[in-house]
Amino acid sequence: MSKPKKWVQTILPMHPESHWSVESGCLAFVADHGAIRFDYPETWVVMPGEGGAIDFYDKEPPDGNSVLTVSYITLPPFAVPGFTLAMCMEEAARVDPRPIYEFGPMHEIRRGSMAIVWRQARYIDETEKRDAVSRTCIARKGRIQALLTFEYWADAAECSERAWDIILKTLRLGELVIDVTRGPWRGKHRGRG
Repeated sequence: MSKPKKWVQTILPMHPESHWSVESGCLAFVADHGAIRFDYPETWVVMPGEGGAIDFYDKEPPDGNSVLTVSYITLPPFAVPGFTLAMCMEEAARVDPRPIYEFGPMHEIRRGSMAIVWRQARYIDETEKRDAVSRTCIARKGRIQALLTFEYWADAAECSERAWDIILKTLRLGELVIDVTRGPWRGKHRGRG
């Protein structure tokens, strides 16, 4: 079993000739040279999660209303024919141990060669006895597959759903980034110079 990757968080200023465009009031999250990238609210707190995942909290825990958990894998070079992201989502729903009382519709998005499927579920949190919402997103581009799980209290829906919309809108997979201060590789820049 390989050791988990060491957690390193670095916030860097953008290069004047950057190719990034970041949503207003947000920071860009970039992992492993562009394997996954998206924007998130600049006030959120980022921390290592379980099993190599990264957690994004709207406030310092335990005072927040929402948490986004993000992870990704590189799939093996062979594909299982006919196994779609929608099928992955259905299986995840089938084995979910929470007392879910409502599933929303499946949303499927194509953005170039990237496929995104997400779905909402509602349940009563057993510890807090509060109505909670969980949005699960599976995205795939080439051999990169990402899992995003966003949980929030139902009474904090407006702010949380606005953040979710930004995250989905800006989600990118498998875009090579050599210098994160400049953006995705476009064959025009080398190093930091």
